Amino acid sequence: MQQLKFNELNNMKTILLTVFSLAVSLASFSQCNDIFMSEYVHGWSANRAIEIYNPTSNSVDLSAYQLKRYSNGSTSASSLYTIQLSGVVPAKGTFVIVSDTAQGTVWDSLYAKADTFVCPDYNANRTFFFNGNDAMVLFKGSSVVDVIGKVGEDPGTVNGANNGDPDYGWPTGVPVAWTIDHTLIRKSTILTGNTVVQPVSYVPATEWDSLPIHSFDDLGSHTCDCNSIGVEENSLDLNFVVYPNPSTTGSITILAAESAEKVVVYSVLGKTIIEKQLAKGTTLNKLSTNGWDKGVYFVSLNFGKGKISTKKVTIN
Repeated sequence: MQQLKFNELNNMKTILLTVFSLAVSLASFSQCNDIFMSEYVHGWSANRAIEIYNPTSNSVDLSAYQLKRYSNGSTSASSLYTIQLSGVVPAKGTFVIVSDTAQGTVWDSLYAKADTFVCPDYNANRTFFFNGNDAMVLFKGSSVVDVIGKVGEDPGTVNGANNGDPDYGWPTGVPVAWTIDHTLIRKSTILTGNTVVQPVSYVPATEWDSLPIHSFDDLGSHTCDCNSIGVEENSLDLNFVVYPNPSTTGSITILAAESAEKVVVYSVLGKTIIEKQLAKGTTLNKLSTNGWDKGVYFVSLNFGKGKISTKKVTIN
């Protein structure tokens, strides 16, 4: 009976394939159409780096972009705290920017990962002397492309901590800061930069995974769901369906032709709504949508061995 229902729904999806594929492609493009910061390194001495990821299918010239450091809760960044970027980020590739300072030594393992070096002289430019409590903002012209931190907030002051205390940088909700003495990697479900420079609160754990200090191995590559969105929708091999779609019932049902290992639901802005490991052999799942805002969401099933399929669902 379950297989029959899947076949019926699959036939209906095939009829609507052309229109639906176009909608998914447009939604994907709107989220994966500009570069963003994909890795952040704060280490001892001069070991500082930021990796930029390009989710698009075309190379991106960085000469149109700037990085600014908003130091210690400042709401402005002078030319001393601004660097004009240069170089090219390849399609679906990364570009690693590493500090090059006379006041400290970059470790060989980080040095080898660099595509470019910046800020060799503290007195000439201080952008890459960030200390875990400074907001870093990527601009394209006057438009904000991405933000790490919260402009205008010194998290050490907010948390009543001093340099060296566990709450000195932005915290995760527990007394451990993620933006000081850590390497941060953007979650694969993040499809676009964060353009809100002054959120009510900034909790990096919502967008970043944390690695110990001086973890440099992942620099130079990035995994992003931008590479998989729409792939299955543009194929007649529709290996799972989501219904009702649009949904007004307070829930959605996911029916797959084979068992999946994990389901992830994220908003059109790339925010993770649900991330759930599935029991072995699971082909049918019902998810509550109570509390979700009305709008478009993406449901992603991970079938293992690198096979990921993503569908769009509308909640009304």
